[in-house]
Amino acid sequence: MRRLFSSARLAAAERDFESALLLEPNHFPSRCFQAACFLRLKRPAEAKVALTACIGQRPRFVWSYLFRGRPPCNREITRRR
Repeated sequence: MRRLFSSARLAAAERDFESALLLEPNHFPSRCFQAACFLRLKRPAEAKVALTACIGQRPRFVWSYLFRGRPPCNREITRRR
């Protein structure tokens, strides 16, 4: 999975992370990397859902909060107001 993520094959990587999560729904690294793929693929709504799940799983993992607060996640929320 690491090779897919680092080689910019983001859509394929996201599908692999989804497959991993189907097998092990609480696999935290897969959820985090899936969220990162969503951000890079400009899919902020899905990234926000994944990052919120990460926060629910590990509330002390600060990176989930930081990535969820990035403009791509916030931009969609701002537009809806």
